[in-house]
Amino acid sequence: SHDIHPYHPKHEHFNFPTLPLMDGKKVIELNPDANRLTSLITQRATHFIEQNKDRPFFLYIPQILSHHPIQVSKKFMKGVNDSIKKVLSLENDNIDYTTRGSLYPQAIAEIDWSVGQILDKLKKLKLLKNTFVIFTSDNGPDGAYNSIPLGSAGPLRGRKGSTFEGGMRVPTVMYWPGVFPAGETNDELMTTMDLLPTFAKLAGAEVPEDRKLDGKDIMPNLLGKDKSPYEYFFYYSQNDLMAVR
Repeated sequence: SHDIHPYHPKHEHFNFPTLPLMDGKKVIELNPDANRLTSLITQRATHFIEQNKDRPFFLYIPQILSHHPIQVSKKFMKGVNDSIKKVLSLENDNIDYTTRGSLYPQAIAEIDWSVGQILDKLKKLKLLKNTFVIFTSDNGPDGAYNSIPLGSAGPLRGRKGSTFEGGMRVPTVMYWPGVFPAGETNDELMTTMDLLPTFAKLAGAEVPEDRKLDGKDIMPNLLGKDKSPYEYFFYYSQNDLMAVR
């Protein structure tokens, strides 16, 4: 996580060490320029696809941004107010979390660019029609940082960290030409925990039987052949049950 670094606003409390950028178990850079992270991850993802184009692969891309502190590459800073650029130029050995909050739209734009790069690579290699693509989020928007708005859950109440729908319920886009009809919506209850058993079944992999998995196979749901596999779903805040859907 790029927010675990010596420049954290609460560093005196956490006493974080120097932040390593790792490739597997190998440290390739210390305290990397976080403005480059989205493009670096995208570059690595497209390279992975190129390397594995002739065999089935699974690629998980958890973009670090738009988490705090918000950072974007140079090409996405075009159009940012000069006064903001001037404040950020004075950061030196520090990170201005508050001012960086105003770069949220640019961070989202760069993630959009990243998804486009990955889809373009799949298309170029003629893999797009045989690839199940999912775009989603781990939680609702952060809401605000020092009064600077950071995303919106739209009509839903709450934000990241809350057990209102705005914190727990996220939009998801799934793309698989020839399997999922374009432009359809699915309002059935599903969770990201369902991806493991769903992918395992699609790949013909054996799921461990010595433990109970939290997720369920949702392909019948996705294909419109069945309802949600959940009769009830529980919203917890750490160990406290807050709501039942």
